[in-house]
Amino acid sequence: MEPQVNVETDGGDKAPPHESVGWSSSYNGSGAAELDVDSGHQQAPGREPRKKKRIRISNAELLADAGIEPVATTSEAAEYFDRTTQWIYWGLTPDPKTGEVRFVWPDGSPVIPERVNGERRFTMPILRAIAKSCYHRGNLTDTELKTVLRRIKLTELGEEWREREGWVYADLGRNRHRWVRPDRAYYDRKTKTWRIAKEDAQKEAR
Repeated sequence: MEPQVNVETDGGDKAPPHESVGWSSSYNGSGAAELDVDSGHQQAPGREPRKKKRIRISNAELLADAGIEPVATTSEAAEYFDRTTQWIYWGLTPDPKTGEVRFVWPDGSPVIPERVNGERRFTMPILRAIAKSCYHRGNLTDTELKTVLRRIKLTELGEEWREREGWVYADLGRNRHRWVRPDRAYYDRKTKTWRIAKEDAQKEAR
């Protein structure tokens, strides 16, 4: 499936010229902002009221529109490859016997992510270089390589690839959220939010 940027609406006509238009925004806890576009035009008697248009904008799309280069943390970088953070550390650390670094650029130089406040930041070119070097080493299959490259491309286009693949934006408490696989979360009907399983919640708290 080719990467696409989708704009979702719930129907309704465009506001006629010279008509006042009201905007309201909200954050629904799903990793995206929602804008409600409402017409201030008075409806004629007997006509159904205009429906609000709801435009859903992902966080990735907001950053892309602002020209801000997307970056990933160590744990997020691991998610692109369906691996653990320990796998990322393994690839960045020289082999104790040979001194060889597993994650390298095409010219053979080691991949060294920039650190901000002590945390590594992986840009999309860095993730792409890691994918290529792992593929040439035999650490990624053809299918895995295509999956990783597709996720990187979607991020560069402003798409949230985890949402497209069915991940959910779980509430971690204390105004913290993160994307997780559906099998690691459950839907809390009382709060109407996704929450991660207890064992995973304990790991997050450590």
